[in-house]
Amino acid sequence: MFGQAPKRAKPGAAAKLGRLHSIAAMMRERTFAGSFDVAGVNYHFTYTPAKGVVAGNKLQLIGGLRVSGERTNVRVAPNELHDVRRWLQAICRQEKR
Repeated sequence: MFGQAPKRAKPGAAAKLGRLHSIAAMMRERTFAGSFDVAGVNYHFTYTPAKGVVAGNKLQLIGGLRVSGERTNVRVAPNELHDVRRWLQAICRQEKR
């Protein structure tokens, strides 16, 4: 009748391990833009780097992130974060023909 209770992580365990999230984006002028779906909600995001630094032989971008979402007949309020630090993972170059 009752299942085993899910194990809970110790408080602060996630902060110690860190989180890894990767989402695809296309660069348009100075802004990265993309979208993703979570639980039936389509989210759109833009990331506008203001500066870049080299950290551990990787390019780290620092800038503003804006995320907004849409569900059928419901609009999710946009959320903006400043000084968001992200590492550039890969670049695909599309040649003009």
